[in-house]
Amino acid sequence: MEAHSRKSVQLNALARNFAQSMDAEALVLEFGRTFTYNKVFFSSMGNEFVTIETFIDGHFVKLINNDGLVCSEEASELSMKAETFSHYTYKKSNTQLMVLDIQGVGYTSCDPEIASTTHMDEANNYYFCTGNWSTKGIETFFNTHKCNKYCKLLNL
Repeated sequence: MEAHSRKSVQLNALARNFAQSMDAEALVLEFGRTFTYNKVFFSSMGNEFVTIETFIDGHFVKLINNDGLVCSEEASELSMKAETFSHYTYKKSNTQLMVLDIQGVGYTSCDPEIASTTHMDEANNYYFCTGNWSTKGIETFFNTHKCNKYCKLLNL
């Protein structure tokens, strides 16, 4: 449980970094708002390991699942930007990983998953968490993703 909790913090930090990077690039374009991730902290309470994050008030929506499936059938701005964010993370990581499981309230996201092209290390430890669908998640995403105006703004 300790390793899983620590990896959850790591996933969030990586997604947060990508979101900040995309925001910086989108700032000079006519892109509008981008996703943000609040910091997540690791702690323990007795023998229990926990993650702590800010409560997000509002209507929670899942836009992309951890298996790469786009959940929204409508081409809303939020949905298109979620797809663009996942696509952006794949390109910015030199096609090594993709942030999936895009969910939250508006542009405030939480609890991401990472799909990586390499699933396990030499000691058979999962990269990131057990929600890492690896290349299957990345392939599923690209099988349904259609680049939109936000992808084009970022030259994806």
